[in-house]
Amino acid sequence: MRTTDVIGRWGGEEFLLLLQETPPGEPIDQAIERADRALYAAKSAGRNCGVVL
Repeated sequence: MRTTDVIGRWGGEEFLLLLQETPPGEPIDQAIERADRALYAAKSAGRNCGVVL
């Protein structure tokens, strides 16, 4: 992490990393929604796994 980046808890089981001055490629609300869907997909798959949407 750089000194301009921020990490924090988001909800109960999620963490959010904000990378300042980077091209995000999608609006933040869409990125958070996609990450949330991936979290629940991983839980449905039995946890201890990674899911990329």
